[in-house]
Amino acid sequence: PRRPLAIVYGGWNRTEHKGDVWCLDMESWRWHPGPPHKATGAAGPCARTDHASVLWQASSEVECMLVFGGHTPSGSCDELWSLDCSGGAPEAWTWIDETHRHGPWPPKRTSHAAAIAGYGPSASLVVVGGQDGSLGEG
Repeated sequence: PRRPLAIVYGGWNRTEHKGDVWCLDMESWRWHPGPPHKATGAAGPCARTDHASVLWQASSEVECMLVFGGHTPSGSCDELWSLDCSGGAPEAWTWIDETHRHGPWPPKRTSHAAAIAGYGPSASLVVVGGQDGSLGEG
């Protein structure tokens, strides 16, 4: 990674789905808020839990966090979002909706795993397991 950050997105607090991003600076051990989330009117994914997030090294200069699927207040989803984490302050990063932009698409799912295979534009997002949410959350 280009920057020593641990990035956390979404989750559940026993009351509501979360849609915020937090970044832990691994050198100073300080938390920083990420970009504004959809609940505040900003562009980006709706709050969710039981999704999969991976870091994609898109090039030697570009790193993106990809978020796929999960359980939203509306149920399971098949959305794919990217967050460019390459530079600038985390609160200035922006989300891009990548849903259904390329090739075949996996069905809605929650409680799955994902990994990046490869590097750059030829890399693949591999999604494994999960459920369609008909049995409830995670």
